[in-house]
Amino acid sequence: MLLSIGSACASDPDADDEGVGGQGAPFNELPSCLIELFASCGTNSACTVQSADAGLAAQSCYASGARANSSIAGRRSEVAVTKPDGSLCFTYVSNLGPSGENALMTWTNGAGETVATGNYGYGIGYGERIECTGSGVVTSCSNPCRPRSRVSRNTTSCSEGSCP
Repeated sequence: MLLSIGSACASDPDADDEGVGGQGAPFNELPSCLIELFASCGTNSACTVQSADAGLAAQSCYASGARANSSIAGRRSEVAVTKPDGSLCFTYVSNLGPSGENALMTWTNGAGETVATGNYGYGIGYGERIECTGSGVVTSCSNPCRPRSRVSRNTTSCSEGSCP
C-alpha cells in the first residue's frame, strides 16, 4: 500500500539562496520515518563541519556527540552517522546516475535495514521524492525544489571548524 502525503513542500522564509531554485524555493519535507531516524541519532543539534583536503565535507560533529562521516567514490557518496555513544545509527547512500542529472538515495538503519529510498534531480523536475519502507509514506516536491539535509532536520548550515 502506498500512502502519499502529497506535495509536502514548505517555503522557508529564512532560507539562503543556495541550492536549486534560489531563495524562497520550497524544501521537500522529510517523511516521518526519517524524522524519527534522525531524532534517534542526535543529529538535530548544532554542528561543525571539518573539510577534507579536497574541500569536500569529510566529517560533521554535532553538539549531542553524534558524528556524520562522508566519503565519495566515483558516482557514489556515503554518509555514516554514529550516535553519541559511537554506535552506527544509520547510513545514507546516494548513487548518481550515468548522466549526472539524477540520483538514487537509500537510508539504512544501524541494523542494516532499509528505512527509506528516494530519488532527486532534473529527471523529476529539479525535484525530490522519498518513500518510507514498510509504511509507504511518500514526500515529494518539484520544479523547483531544494532538499533538506539528508542526515539531519537542521535548517541552518553547520559552521566550519575542527571536530574534537
